[in-house]
Amino acid sequence: MTFRSFNIKLSNHLADILSSMLCFYFVVILISTILFFEQPESALDWVQFIIGNILQGLALPILAFVAERESNKTEKVIRDIHADLNKEITNLKDIHEDIHRIIKDRKD
Repeated sequence: MTFRSFNIKLSNHLADILSSMLCFYFVVILISTILFFEQPESALDWVQFIIGNILQGLALPILAFVAERESNKTEKVIRDIHADLNKEITNLKDIHEDIHRIIKDRKD
């Protein structure tokens, strides 16, 4: 067995595991446990939690399934969308901090 064939077998095996419903449920439970330790306070915090944790966490099994079944071109498009979503989340966090800073400055 060559190194390349080993990598192909390993990647296929990982793609099968990551695209399974068991992985999906594991991610859902893992993300849900975050709420036991820290709960968002405002509506914007909830939106950031949902986008940042739930949607991205649940995207893992879905992205693995698509990557397993689709061509390299489709996989690249999905990764670009995911990167754009991360940039948008960063922008939302910056806006959130700016709003809190403005509110705090007005109270003082």
